[in-house]
Amino acid sequence: MVPTLEDVSLLLGLPLAGHAIGPLDAPAGWERALTQRFHGVFSDAPDPVWEHHGPKYEWLLNFRIQNFRAPLTAEQITRSLEAYLMWLFGKVMFIENHVTTINALYIPMALEIASAHTADQIRQRSWGSAVLAATYRGMCNCCQLTSRKPALFGCPLFL
Repeated sequence: MVPTLEDVSLLLGLPLAGHAIGPLDAPAGWERALTQRFHGVFSDAPDPVWEHHGPKYEWLLNFRIQNFRAPLTAEQITRSLEAYLMWLFGKVMFIENHVTTINALYIPMALEIASAHTADQIRQRSWGSAVLAATYRGMCNCCQLTSRKPALFGCPLFL
């Protein structure tokens, strides 16, 4: 059986209507901007750690909601949500070959969603189409064995 857009919508609950996702570009100066946003969010917050293509996954884990002391501030909730969304995009929905990092391409979308105060401030996107396209691309790349260590990218959870 070939996965379809209807399958994505029914199985993952992702919207199909909305703007296309992509092409994406990493924002210029993302390292500095990320450092400024996350600096001082909580007293033991480590300095950002990244590679040239994105922040380290381990660093993002520091911003899980359970790492904060109650009561949480609005800024702590926002940064925790931003970190979670970067993880969701990079490690669940659009898995890539970056094992230890999250691609910086996802930072603008995570920031937009986390910083919104109302649903109207979030651009409606066709997440289902993007996940299906990324999964098909991942299956194609995996089948071609272009690497000694082939892996299935995209959204294997969907399959």
